[in-house]
Amino acid sequence: MVHHPELKGWEYIFADEQNDNRKNTPRRSRARGRAAPTSDAIILRREEDGIELKAGDCVLLDDTKNGGESIALIRDISFGTESFLEVKALMMFKIHDIDLEYLPVNEVKKSGKTKKKRKAGKEKLSEGYCDNDLFLTPIFFKIKLSDVISKCTVLSKKDFKEIAIDASNSDSHFVCSRACNEDANYFTEEMDWNLICEKMLENPTEFLTYLKHITVEESQPITIQDLPSAKTSPKKRSYKEEGSDEEDNEADDDYANDEDTKKIKRKSSSVSPSKIVPQLRNSKRSTFKRRLFEGVQHQSSSGTIGKNPFVDSGDNDNQTSTVLRKAKSKLHTSAKLNTLPCRDEEFSQIYYTLQNAIENETGCCIYVSGTPGVGKTATIREVVKQLSIQLNGQQGTRSKRSNKKAFDFLEINGLKLVVPQAAYENLWLKISPNSAKANSVSLLESYFSDDDNKYKKTPLVVLLDELDQIVTRSQSVMYNFFNWPSYPNSKLIVIAVANTMDLPERMLTNKISSRLGLTRIQFPGYTYNQLSEIIQNRLESLMKLNEGKLVITKDAIEFASRKVASVSGDARRSLIICVRAVEIAEAEFEKFSEEKKKSLNGKYSVGIKHIASAISETTSTPIARYLNTLTFAAKMLLAAILLRKRRTGLAEIVLGDVIDELNNQFNISHFEYFKKALNEDQLQMYDVIYDDPSHKVRLRMSGLAYILRDLEDNGILIQQQLQAERPRLIRLNVSEDEILNCFKKDDLLKDIVINT
Repeated sequence: MVHHPELKGWEYIFADEQNDNRKNTPRRSRARGRAAPTSDAIILRREEDGIELKAGDCVLLDDTKNGGESIALIRDISFGTESFLEVKALMMFKIHDIDLEYLPVNEVKKSGKTKKKRKAGKEKLSEGYCDNDLFLTPIFFKIKLSDVISKCTVLSKKDFKEIAIDASNSDSHFVCSRACNEDANYFTEEMDWNLICEKMLENPTEFLTYLKHITVEESQPITIQDLPSAKTSPKKRSYKEEGSDEEDNEADDDYANDEDTKKIKRKSSSVSPSKIVPQLRNSKRSTFKRRLFEGVQHQSSSGTIGKNPFVDSGDNDNQTSTVLRKAKSKLHTSAKLNTLPCRDEEFSQIYYTLQNAIENETGCCIYVSGTPGVGKTATIREVVKQLSIQLNGQQGTRSKRSNKKAFDFLEINGLKLVVPQAAYENLWLKISPNSAKANSVSLLESYFSDDDNKYKKTPLVVLLDELDQIVTRSQSVMYNFFNWPSYPNSKLIVIAVANTMDLPERMLTNKISSRLGLTRIQFPGYTYNQLSEIIQNRLESLMKLNEGKLVITKDAIEFASRKVASVSGDARRSLIICVRAVEIAEAEFEKFSEEKKKSLNGKYSVGIKHIASAISETTSTPIARYLNTLTFAAKMLLAAILLRKRRTGLAEIVLGDVIDELNNQFNISHFEYFKKALNEDQLQMYDVIYDDPSHKVRLRMSGLAYILRDLEDNGILIQQQLQAERPRLIRLNVSEDEILNCFKKDDLLKDIVINT
């Protein structure tokens, strides 16, 4: 064994120097029998416990950033340029780290017949899958030896059925029969894990390229036998264009013509190709099956070897463009995430409250508040997803014959309801899908007040998002939704989400706010450190896929995070800025000359200048330019609207309340000005002279009407067409961030709106 200072607790040895009679793991005995390691293969050994790592092993890694542990397949161990030894691996996804709705249908054999099972749902694994399922991905990254926890055993589906899984080996033995893409939304057909390991050891470089190709939705299925071995001469590989006049007698059986596509056929073998050839399942959509590589050069009659379709072309231009396009999809606000960073405390509070209510089958109410874009709805959805996996899984183990769920879930968004009373229909349809929707209120009242359990209720979790949109004058909808959980046998759990912390006290009557309870969870705005972590978390898998190259520099991420955190702490806004910065960088890269693109060698990243350009675009829009030209009185009116919106939590505000708020702010500003300009004696004299209420500053109504018309004509706000002014409803028609960015340039407005 050889020691090196950089290894820190590890030592290495070459494979040909080790004894041939060392003990192999059961998983590797079959695969290694067909492919012996090369003479220069490196084996790592940990001094603490003697664990040995080599190419083809699977390891359990510490992944605290993503809230747990991860599993990776070691592709190769080699001497590196940036560090002494580099352990390169392929990421493997656990089945509970992916969205179960994308899992393909498994074929399960029963009584000699093959039966296709339904597609896996969101709550429960379909037959043919288990908690120990893994999925191989093309995410290629370097392992830190300090993150290695232990080795684990990954078996083929056939070998996995031969062992008994219990508490002693459930955390160390896994099964892998499919591969998926880096987004875990597209899967291959079943494949033989032993053959995959063998081919990877024979030619690791081309295997990675092959893995990337088979996990692309529109790629053409390619057999793994077409991968060239590291020991195979390239001259043995022959290609021929379809419809070519030249014929090769030795390759007559290697190709067949098709009306639309040309498919590569391998020669007959003793092994059935259906068991070991991974082919892409058909997509739901009717997609055009194109060639995997267009313009591929094949072997001509002269014997010249053309471009190998299984080897990366080394085209850094296309690679950089592809990475930038994937970065935009990863940073998009609608992108699905495997983990939810920076909300651990709030996640735990909601999780344990819901878990306790579901297991005890009791009703309760939870009030969640916070400004837009701080992860309220996303956190609740993730809690429900994790609870569904845990509780429904336990329910299935208790009684395999019973398909009863541990709980049901319904999400009602106030913005999607035509009228607030439509929430009753949505709730009753969830409880009884085949029943009529007429008179839903009385049916729901009878259902939740039933004490005889004739309905055989299941705990129901209801998410009331955008709660302020469900408020009515009589407040009957709110009262019923918060009152039903108080019934002894209702089993109804209501999670109310709003943008204002004190909305129940300001907008709801005492009888409603009392039924809401004391379980209230506040989501504060993200700090710049948290925003940076959110962006880096989304780009982490992409950076691994890009072999460690940064897509957005750390300085650029921090710059964008600080800009957003200083205004609102809205994660969605920071992501939008980053997406726009990537678009600017992509357009800039396309304008480079070919020589400059080659000199970059695929190391082009999004920098601070791109982030600054994206931010300047958001602040130099036509709306922003118009807001900057407004008079002081018009800006004060917008400030009054923002203040009333924050205090009430409602999107639509009564104009009379805005006028009162406007006058109050003028009086406060007027007093603050004289307080700074005059001393104490002068202030007392000012109170004596101007104590008359008629001397207080007031905005003239004629001026207010003109300002309102001007703002409405330019699309800044929308007002209700009523003859009377004070009961008129008004609503902002632009983003709050647009107005706040404008107010940041004015010290007085900044103190009124931003610093209060």
